[in-house]
Amino acid sequence: MTWVVGMPTPFGAAVAVSDVRVTWSDGTSADCLRKVYPVHRNMACGISGSVELGFHMLDDLARYLAAIPVGCVPLPAVMTWRWWRRARRIYASAPAEHRCGGCSLMILGVSPALNKGIPWPRSYVAVLRASSFQPEFLRGFNWCGSIGSGGGVEEYRKAIEGQNFSLLQAAVGSNRLGFEIAQALGLRLHFTLRERRDRGVSDDLLADSRSN
Repeated sequence: MTWVVGMPTPFGAAVAVSDVRVTWSDGTSADCLRKVYPVHRNMACGISGSVELGFHMLDDLARYLAAIPVGCVPLPAVMTWRWWRRARRIYASAPAEHRCGGCSLMILGVSPALNKGIPWPRSYVAVLRASSFQPEFLRGFNWCGSIGSGGGVEEYRKAIEGQNFSLLQAAVGSNRLGFEIAQALGLRLHFTLRERRDRGVSDDLLADSRSN
């Protein structure tokens, strides 16, 4: 199972938490794979589905953003809208054995522009799913999005839907706002997963709520 969960926040940070499990075609699995990676100074990307295809997507997105002139900070929403058709072409040209594993991406970023009426930069989270890869941006700060098979489990989905005011409350009084929210989100996923104990859940996440 793969589950990458992300949310924008009003505090100049977007957060993501994931498991680290990989499952092979013969049914064997291991906890060995990071699923969220930086692709620029102010942007990151999570992957689910085919590992080979996911890393191809990450590499292309990072190289695309690397073309931005030194000293310039990309606007996450603008760059996502400019790049998504490349993801669709990569998927369409990939070998069938890679496409059958599916592919979903979660792009997170923080804009250099301030929010209106809020003294922090605006954060973004977009979900891109095969085969169209057209970006779906999360709206509002009381919402989490996810990619991977974990999002198809009703109990998991309910754990993150419309209950995130408490996650924002976790940041009150902290000087590490994004970290505190990510930690609170990780703990929520930990307790949700521990109650169900699916075989596909990363043992590390069940044991001590460690996350990417």
